[in-house]
Amino acid sequence: MVYAPVPEAVGHKVVRKYQAKKIVALARWRVEAERYKPYLAPYDISIMPPGG
Repeated sequence: MVYAPVPEAVGHKVVRKYQAKKIVALARWRVEAERYKPYLAPYDISIMPPGG
């Protein structure tokens, strides 16, 4: 499992480098998690809101 410190850090290079692993982006705020979820879902990247 690979954790990205912020959703903006997940780009095509990260997806390609860690394609065999589960990628989790850590959001700073709950609203940020809701905003990025539709964009990251097609790439099978989950986003974790603050507090888990």
